[in-house]
Amino acid sequence: MLKVINIISSEFSRLIKSRIFKIALAVTAVLAAVYPVQDLYWHIKNVLMSREWGGGVFLFFFSLGFQYFFLNIIPLGFILAILISIFLGRETDDGTIANKIISGHSRKEIYLGFLITCFLCGIIIYGANIIFSVLFETITMLIACLFSKEHYFMTDEELNRIGGVDYFGEADVLVILPEFQKNIGITLKNTAAAFLIILVYCSLAVLIVMLMQSKSCSVLVCLVAAIALTAWGNIVYSAVMPLPDTGDDRFDIIEYDLIEIMKDEEARRGEALDGAKKQIMLFFDDFLPSNQSLALIDYYFSTRVYSFMIYDMIWIALTTGAGLLLFNKKDIKSGVKNE
Repeated sequence: MLKVINIISSEFSRLIKSRIFKIALAVTAVLAAVYPVQDLYWHIKNVLMSREWGGGVFLFFFSLGFQYFFLNIIPLGFILAILISIFLGRETDDGTIANKIISGHSRKEIYLGFLITCFLCGIIIYGANIIFSVLFETITMLIACLFSKEHYFMTDEELNRIGGVDYFGEADVLVILPEFQKNIGITLKNTAAAFLIILVYCSLAVLIVMLMQSKSCSVLVCLVAAIALTAWGNIVYSAVMPLPDTGDDRFDIIEYDLIEIMKDEEARRGEALDGAKKQIMLFFDDFLPSNQSLALIDYYFSTRVYSFMIYDMIWIALTTGAGLLLFNKKDIKSGVKNE
């Protein structure tokens, strides 16, 4: 165990000092800024257009970044695939793995040390995504305030109590609704599931890299695997998507209740399929990490999140077990024989 900790310590220190890790953090920051900036752009555009007609009331749903936490999981999976394949691929090219074996580390210790290091890397990258999301949404909210003559910070209940947006008349007013005050438990649960999805991407990347003989092969195979996994997920997602609802009765009954709309659409998944094909597609829709991340966005209040967590732990266990087994049989590049 001490040797594993030593490997984690040395590799993690190298990782956070590496240029590729800093580039990955920078790309994560850019991804986190995209949606808040896009929302701000549309808000300012609507404000300026409305002023030509005498002003209006504008709603800004301030979620403290919650609504953006899950939008970048799939792109982050690609970022981690590249980051891990380049970082660990150097270990193969430089003969570092062979040197560790010669110095007395077992292959199991080396694999687990690298795996946990990459897990820590994934946690930091996704944690940075959360921090950047909160930061950029807060900044865009403050900028939105500057473009309105007046602004108010109130809950949905307070807005309804004063009679809704009609209370403000035609004034140039921005009403900020703090979404983070509601459903905080669901957000924390979904965020925990998102972290597990990130760890799945990490474990898959480590499995691939530790079986490759060069960094270039590692990067190529990791990218192809990430693309294939996402494409597979898109096929499944398209197959189980609810059929378009052409009627308006559903919306009249629930008065546009977003929670009920999400639950209704989730319940209708796979309605275009039947029999064994439906069950298989629904299983993969829950099992594939890319589809899980989409579900956290489309069905925010889903009760399937606990199933996602179980499947993610199965992914991690299977990839780690397979990695340990196959890495123990691998011929190391420098000629070190199997133990």
